Amino acid sequence: ANFPTGSYSSAYSANPGSNLLSVEAYHAFTWHFMRKWETSWRMGYQFNGTNDAIAVRPGPFFHTTGAISREVSAKLRLGGLGYFMQQTADDHIGGVPTPGTRERAFGAGPGLVYTGPGGLLGILSYPVEFGVENRFRGSRATLQLILHL
Repeated sequence: ANFPTGSYSSAYSANPGSNLLSVEAYHAFTWHFMRKWETSWRMGYQFNGTNDAIAVRPGPFFHTTGAISREVSAKLRLGGLGYFMQQTADDHIGGVPTPGTRERAFGAGPGLVYTGPGGLLGILSYPVEFGVENRFRGSRATLQLILHL
């Protein structure tokens, strides 16, 4: 569950919080299908509450992400990744369904995972979006640094 944390004001177009509750059910798994090869997937469905300050409830959506990679050294994996997201019902504004608001996006691209010293994990990815509907389209490189304690 994502709780409505952070401040929110309808006077601003950008806010640190969304002012709504969302609940997500998902399943994730990793499969080592050959020596040095693995694939990981996550599939989920998210339900959203209403932002009472502006009377908007985003429609629920299905999403899946997946990756396949090969170990090239003891510390480095290279592979590809992709994702798909499809909103399954229209947004509601003022309690009324709003046609033409269902979002969709596909993305795919390269990625790498580096296992560093002291429990450090670095994940770099660059998915390119295509087939986007009713949302901003773009591509971005993402670097995640995770420290296992």
